[in-house]
Amino acid sequence: MDLKQKLALETAGSTHIYLYREGLFWKAYERSAIKFIQTITVYQVNTRFCKVVNMEVISLGFPDAVLPKILENREYEQPDEKRLVIRSVLLGDEEFATEKSRYISKMMQALKKEALQETVPIRKEPDAGAQVLEQLRLYDIAGVTPIECMIFLSSLKKQLENNITFKDN
Repeated sequence: MDLKQKLALETAGSTHIYLYREGLFWKAYERSAIKFIQTITVYQVNTRFCKVVNMEVISLGFPDAVLPKILENREYEQPDEKRLVIRSVLLGDEEFATEKSRYISKMMQALKKEALQETVPIRKEPDAGAQVLEQLRLYDIAGVTPIECMIFLSSLKKQLENNITFKDN
C-alpha cells in the first residue's frame, strides 16, 4: 500500500485508527496519528513534506513489541499482516487542521532553532580580543622595521581569526 492509498483512508468521517507495519515498526499517518495520541498514548509526531502527495504529512511510529499493550482492551481488526484498524473516535476537520498545524509549526520552530545554533559564532577564549589589544598597545612601532610590523600585524590577524569558529554539528 503506498502513501496515497493510506492517506485516502484518512477521511473526516472515519472512526478508526489505521496502523501500517513498516519493517519492525507500526506507523499511523495524519488523522490516525492525532487520534492515537488523543485516545491511546503519546508518541513523538514527525512531519515531513512528501512529493508524492504534495503536502506535509504527519506520522508517528512505535515498535512491534509494544503492539500487544496498545491493543489490550481495544476493539480492532487486522485485514492483513501489515495493517491494523483500531476503533476510535471521530475527529472533526477543524480539530484535525488545528492539531496538524500545531505539530508542523512546532517542527518548523525546532528546525529554525537548530539552524540558528549551527551558525552562531562560538568563542574559544573570551578575552582573545583583549589580548590582541594589549599586544598592540605594548608594541614599539618606532623601534621596528616595516617588514617586522607586517609580520606582527599578520600574527595578530591570525590570533583573531583562530579565536572565532563556527559550530558544525
